[in-house]
Amino acid sequence: ALRCLLPCTTSGIVTQTELNTAYRGSQFLLSSRYGMLLNVAFVTLMYASGIPILLIIGAMVFVVTYWIDKIYLLRFATAPPQYDAKLAISMLRLFKFAILLHLMLGCWVFSAGGDGDIGFPRPVLSQSIEDASDELLTESFGCHKILAEEDCEWSEKCEWSEQGTCIIDEESAAFQNFESFNFAPRLLNAVTFPYFLVMIVVLVHALLRLTPLRPAIDVATAVLCNAIIRAYEYLQAKCCKSSSTVHPEEHEKEEGDHGMPSYSQALADKKFGSFPSSYDITTIGKYAEVLSW
Repeated sequence: ALRCLLPCTTSGIVTQTELNTAYRGSQFLLSSRYGMLLNVAFVTLMYASGIPILLIIGAMVFVVTYWIDKIYLLRFATAPPQYDAKLAISMLRLFKFAILLHLMLGCWVFSAGGDGDIGFPRPVLSQSIEDASDELLTESFGCHKILAEEDCEWSEKCEWSEQGTCIIDEESAAFQNFESFNFAPRLLNAVTFPYFLVMIVVLVHALLRLTPLRPAIDVATAVLCNAIIRAYEYLQAKCCKSSSTVHPEEHEKEEGDHGMPSYSQALADKKFGSFPSSYDITTIGKYAEVLSW
């Protein structure tokens, strides 16, 4: 439709160069598209833990952007220059930071609220860790060392219990401030500990790639990814293995895939007609005659 309206808007054009420019269309800037998509990906992954609907919105943005850019590039934009893979590879390398932000915000969001009334519950990861955290809290406030009731009442962070002992006042400002910055119960629980562990692995990997150990880290990463892919393929083959049994006599008839003969057998049976049996150009028909001079 836009091309059809161009003759109405080019009446003042005098030269052929100006006319070619009017019909050429605008430039398709790949860098700006990458920047916009990176912005969407980072925002979506960063806040998806607390706002899961962002995953759907982000996916819709990517789909709509794909079709709009495809139509715009093929129908209206000028032919872009030849790009290499450096920009795409750089974009993929930045995604590990988006994953890191997702893990950090996920740890914080999924550990909000310890009673189950607000946020998520915090199931105990290990009783020994829970005991060590309680002991650290007790030693930090020191209320158990106060023996007199008067001294306990004078303390702003302690209160006298019905059992006749001085305990921590959980409604005091000191306890509330301690809970706000106490990361142990937020990270070391059964909900957020896997997030925290993967976050540490990603962070260490990103930092080590900035050191001279980068080649070794890249090799180790490639080996690990290859092992994961092979394990997945092995499990997929085991799970999706056909229940039908192949008879030995039928298996003997199949020399290649789908019952086709092997290349050597097909060559021996002259299935390729007069096609040469060697890749040596000096032995092929007219080439042999020319090269023999």
